[in-house]
Amino acid sequence: MSRHLPDAFVARMQATIPAAATVLAALADEASPVSVRRVPGRSYPLPPATGQVAWCADGIYLPDRPFFAGDAAWHAGGYYVQEASSMSMTQAVGAAVAAIGGERRDLRVLDACAAPGGKSLAALAALPAGSLLVANEQDAVRCGALLENIGRFGNADVAVTRADARAFGAAGEVFDIIIADMPCSGEGMMRKEEMAVTQWSEGLTRRCADLQRGIAAGLWRGLRPGGVLIYSTCTFAPCEDEDNVNFIISELGGAPVKLGLDSYEGVVRLDALPAYRFMPGLVRGEGFFIAAVRKEGDDTASGYPRPRRLPKVNSDGAVLAAQLFPSLTDSHIATGTDAVELVPRHHAEFIGTLAATKGVLLLRGGLPLASPRGRDLAPAHAAALATTLDISATNRIDVDTATAAAYLRGEALADIDAPKGYVLVCHNGMPLGWAKNIGRRANNLYPERSRVKKTI
Repeated sequence: MSRHLPDAFVARMQATIPAAATVLAALADEASPVSVRRVPGRSYPLPPATGQVAWCADGIYLPDRPFFAGDAAWHAGGYYVQEASSMSMTQAVGAAVAAIGGERRDLRVLDACAAPGGKSLAALAALPAGSLLVANEQDAVRCGALLENIGRFGNADVAVTRADARAFGAAGEVFDIIIADMPCSGEGMMRKEEMAVTQWSEGLTRRCADLQRGIAAGLWRGLRPGGVLIYSTCTFAPCEDEDNVNFIISELGGAPVKLGLDSYEGVVRLDALPAYRFMPGLVRGEGFFIAAVRKEGDDTASGYPRPRRLPKVNSDGAVLAAQLFPSLTDSHIATGTDAVELVPRHHAEFIGTLAATKGVLLLRGGLPLASPRGRDLAPAHAAALATTLDISATNRIDVDTATAAAYLRGEALADIDAPKGYVLVCHNGMPLGWAKNIGRRANNLYPERSRVKKTI
């Protein structure tokens, strides 16, 4: 069914965008492509593919949208459902790493508007080992989705915060890379989300542009000299895209960074910046704009603020962590008060500083290991999916397809062949989550939020 696009939007596209007729026809008449991205470090089965995403080695297109919640590999964190154009963030982060200096192994990276988590996954694929990613979201509901998806990635070197993105400027010039996927008018999503059509107005684009400039200015204060700000939107509006990047360059003091996306057919480069547009009809993906700007100055001129230490782990938590995860190494430390987390040792004090920053709520300092459950400490769901833990010594059961489906719906498991206590439930070798075997049944510990709501 053809969509009626707003007349003023069509007129502006015709005046400002090359190949506007092709793009507008795609927005009005074509279906949105379905794509997923393999999670690094996992070799779980993927849905049948119809093609490869050109600019992302881990991205594939699907023939249609399946019921992802019915796939155990999705629950186990084997892949993430992500729009194809936005997968270009991996190359952008790789270019930012190179601009800073590829020899650095301890980068501190902020994904300022991270929910639901796809850009964070893209960043992790490009960051050198030893880097820390801080995934932030302001909205409380979207924070829940972000925590869930970050947990599925399995990486221990990720903190999650809830804050207005502008609050990070108060922490000082502390980040090497900041990803700012800005809240925008959503023009590039018009064929995927009906609201993007119905809510559109010229006034909305101007309000978004003003908001984006405020966020960019606030984040700029948190970027170290020599660091890189990656700016992206899912809109075509010049006031939200190249005008704001030019503002960062001219008013805040930055220099454009080449992102290396020139060789991909259909990706349009704005030579003056450089910046890039992905446009439906020209690429197999939604509308997306991306550019990067390096903060001028000597990175030795600024230092990290005085660190604040994270709280020490309580003794019960330390014992549980050692029992469940005997392979823990000195590269991480267990920390926490009630909950127990695995925090990268060389970033621990910095995470403590973030936790003490006004306006920033630290939701996750590292990989959750255990959390209170009544009078007990239960293993955290994220620990079951961790790629950085050796859980081969953990008690586990491998269940058939029907039992796995029942487990993912939240049902108790009956008469399992396992010792009493916490058990890792797996399907075809893929960890799904925890259960507590009490004898004749095993209580289901699969998170309520993630449980399947329909029969699979």
